[in-house]
Amino acid sequence: MIILKNECIFDGDEYLGFYFSSQCYNCEHYNPAQMTHICKAYPNGIPPEVWTGKVTHDNPYKQDNNIVYKKSL
Repeated sequence: MIILKNECIFDGDEYLGFYFSSQCYNCEHYNPAQMTHICKAYPNGIPPEVWTGKVTHDNPYKQDNNIVYKKSL
C-alpha cells in the first residue's frame, strides 16, 4: 500500500477492477459524480498507474497538463 499525505491509496494491478481510487476521489480535480476514470489533469483518461496508486500524483507525471493532486475540501 502507498501512503499519500496520511491517506491510503490502492496499489492493485487491475485497472478496470478498481472502481474507487482514494487518491483520485480525494482530489479537487476529480468529479466522482461522472463515474469515469477522467479528471482535469487527464481528460482523456487517468493512467492505470495513477488510478491504482502505483504512482502518487502529488508531483508532475506524464501528460498531466501540469495539474497534480490537490486535496479536496
